Amino acid sequence: MRKLIPKEELDALFKEIYNTETTEIDYTTDRKELKLLDARYRFLMYRYKTALKKIFVSNIPIKVSIKETSVTKNREVEDKNNFLYSYDVEGKFRFFIGISESIATVERKIYEENIYSLFKNENNLHSIMENISLSIVKTVQNDFPFKFKKINSSAVQFYNDDFITFDYNLELEGDSITVSLFFEELMLEAVETDVFIFSPPTSYGRKLLEKLKRKIILKLSVDSEPVDIDLSKLRKGSVIDLDKIKFMNSVKGEER
Repeated sequence: MRKLIPKEELDALFKEIYNTETTEIDYTTDRKELKLLDARYRFLMYRYKTALKKIFVSNIPIKVSIKETSVTKNREVEDKNNFLYSYDVEGKFRFFIGISESIATVERKIYEENIYSLFKNENNLHSIMENISLSIVKTVQNDFPFKFKKINSSAVQFYNDDFITFDYNLELEGDSITVSLFFEELMLEAVETDVFIFSPPTSYGRKLLEKLKRKIILKLSVDSEPVDIDLSKLRKGSVIDLDKIKFMNSVKGEER
């Protein structure tokens, strides 16, 4: 090649190439950003994990455990046989709940093999699934205070291409089902979710709290001076000055 093209032209060509602004994606930056996003999504997935277990235990009278969880960013959904519950969120986002059809086998075993068979009726599975989906939506609304409107949709379709999937693999008395929560990615970015996970204390936890209260002795007293209020001001639109009220905190208590 060097024999066919003069050295000056080759030097000029390489100089042009190396001085041209690169059009390749800076994968280093993107990967770092994806890790941060992934951590936030995993936090939300974990937050809903405990709630999901409680929801299933409340609706299906058998032992429920969550074996595996995963969070993925997708553009397409695998063609699976699922019960699908679809919601439009504020006319801007979509949210879907998918539950694998194997839950029908679980429900059938519950109402055919033990005392719960007394409550067997044709609408059992439909009622169970409706209650589960409604409870999941209420849980999600704690973080995303939007209006969720149920829609008829036989496929997972979003306003935008990218969506995030939270998958939970549940074991119900030996049977395995998968619950998937499909979030539009822009919906997850629309709200700054709380970074705390709250759960009611266990009976042992309550005992520890009582023990802690005995060691941290705090007495709160509120002291105030008399406040004269002009009766003529007790009408709509009037402002009453309460500057004379004083609040005082004092630490005092009994030794144990």
